[in-house]
Amino acid sequence: MALTFTPNDPHRSDTEYELALLSHYWDISQVAVTASEQAAKADFDAALANSEDEDARQFYAHQFLSHVRRYREELPVRVSYGFVLQLYGILETRSRALCFEMSKRKNLPVALDELAGGRYIQGVFIFLKKLLNAPIPQEAALNNLRIIRNCIAHWNGRVQDCDNAKQVAGAVRQSKGSKIDGEGYVNLTAADCENALQLVKALFDGGFTHLQFARGDISCSRLAARHGVSVEHRDGKWICEVIEDAEVEKLLRRKL
Repeated sequence: MALTFTPNDPHRSDTEYELALLSHYWDISQVAVTASEQAAKADFDAALANSEDEDARQFYAHQFLSHVRRYREELPVRVSYGFVLQLYGILETRSRALCFEMSKRKNLPVALDELAGGRYIQGVFIFLKKLLNAPIPQEAALNNLRIIRNCIAHWNGRVQDCDNAKQVAGAVRQSKGSKIDGEGYVNLTAADCENALQLVKALFDGGFTHLQFARGDISCSRLAARHGVSVEHRDGKWICEVIEDAEVEKLLRRKL
């Protein structure tokens, strides 16, 4: 039986792959923080078990509070900051790419960069709505994401340092459980990060559907830059194996 599939529109596939990769990164980062906390906790328990000195036990108890703060407060916040910066980067770059792609496909009379604010997400939204008639029901929520992202990117998440502190506080209040902590920093919840990811996915999914970009059965990622793959039929099965750098170079030099 032959394997058949309908590939995505290449432009749509590139965007969806970027979002899928970021989603995978997020999942791995959550597991990594939890695993790191468990490993550090095991080290504390082992050190405490081997100590009979009361002063030493009190020292470890104090250090453990620092450990809890790092793994349950500080590191999750840093991971969420990195995630939001990457997510917004994808939103900006791929939405701009969508506008340029549609300019080529439809031979539009106005390019994105010719619009006021075309370098920024507000200009992209104007382009999508006015020139392509694409609805953006997520616009208000994505604008809140932009405000929070700018606070993180330019002021390391410290709200009182922002030029628009009231606007940032308002955006945080409308989020999924995020808050401004006692030290004045934006404290993003995992639920809020995951919700932001779904908002960006919904923007592109709705836009691609409205603009009739084909959705296929398989979304292909970019190929590994320094590796190839061999496909062989062995013992009645098809086997795929990675070819390392040296072997790839030999294949590229081989005359057909």
